[in-house]
Amino acid sequence: MDREATLLRQLAERPDDRALRLVFADWLLEQGDERGEVIALWARGGLSLTERRRVAKITAAHGAQWLGPLAPLADLHRTRFVGGFVEDLVCAPARSDFKHPAGTPDRFASLAEEPRLATVRSLTVPAAQSPAQLGGFLSSPRLARLQRLELGSTDWQELILNPPLATPLAPPRVVVGSWGAFHKELAPLAGVKLFQQAKALGLATTEFINPLVVAEIHEAVLSQHRALMGFEEMMLAARYVVFEGAADWLLACDLERRATGTVFPRLLRWGVESGEVIFTRSREPGGPFDHLTIDLSLPEQGEKRMTSMKPNAEVRIATAAAVLVQLGPARLTSVVVKLAEGGRLRSQERHTLYAAARRSGSLEHFSIIGEAAVLP
Repeated sequence: MDREATLLRQLAERPDDRALRLVFADWLLEQGDERGEVIALWARGGLSLTERRRVAKITAAHGAQWLGPLAPLADLHRTRFVGGFVEDLVCAPARSDFKHPAGTPDRFASLAEEPRLATVRSLTVPAAQSPAQLGGFLSSPRLARLQRLELGSTDWQELILNPPLATPLAPPRVVVGSWGAFHKELAPLAGVKLFQQAKALGLATTEFINPLVVAEIHEAVLSQHRALMGFEEMMLAARYVVFEGAADWLLACDLERRATGTVFPRLLRWGVESGEVIFTRSREPGGPFDHLTIDLSLPEQGEKRMTSMKPNAEVRIATAAAVLVQLGPARLTSVVVKLAEGGRLRSQERHTLYAAARRSGSLEHFSIIGEAAVLP
């Protein structure tokens, strides 16, 4: 076995071993491979903006090569690397050709022992690929690090009659994808063991979320709540979310508690995610959803984070402030804003968010991670 294969096999056994990653980086640098530079920089931490841009540039140029045998599976535009290793593997639909007929499980089955899977934290299976055909792949011990599994709504239902797992796979976060508003997709999932083992639920729906769509989704969720009662977190995700839609969803957790009290007895976090901002309301057990986190540290193509906010920061700040204003009835006591590592807000942006947060009339704490400022 050659040196690269040996190191990859060792990394598959200890994917978070920093020393072993640096050994791999040194060997790659000896071969003139820029991936070694990426691994070494990320392991060191505290990267400057210039270094982060360098990492992103190298990753964009060579990511497909780093995937090795996994490359034919991947949607390269959505698959994401962190520190030179694949972390979010988004599988593309199978090509309809002689070698890879659409829907065949063969392209997955042969990769169940691929060591590069050991760093994967998030896996998205394409809607056209039946998960019931992927038993060997989804139950691979190489996926022991998996934190998030996303399937289409119809795909999850297949697992009721065709459970594919030879050994239990229990990622803490599962994501149900749908092109609609989940009118009938959720209730059958009460029979899917893999789904019920998770603690966090993602609802990935149409690309554009407005108040009308939010109302439909909320109604569908409440009508099928028996399948969702065990979750501690529920996150609505879409590529584009108008601020009115985001605010309506964030206020919906108050509506269900006032109306029924115990629809989601274990729910502690309720949020909405878009390509601009992630909002999460949270609470202590038995208490109100009075804490809000606004996450502005959004993923950058190629690597997870950039050290400063992206050029459309003004749009994100305006969106966050508009949502905060709409959340006045939520009676928030705490608002925390998260920036990308090394990110900074201008004084006016900080003031805009603070002023919007105070609209709740009950604010006790406002802070910006990296620029903490607790109210007296």
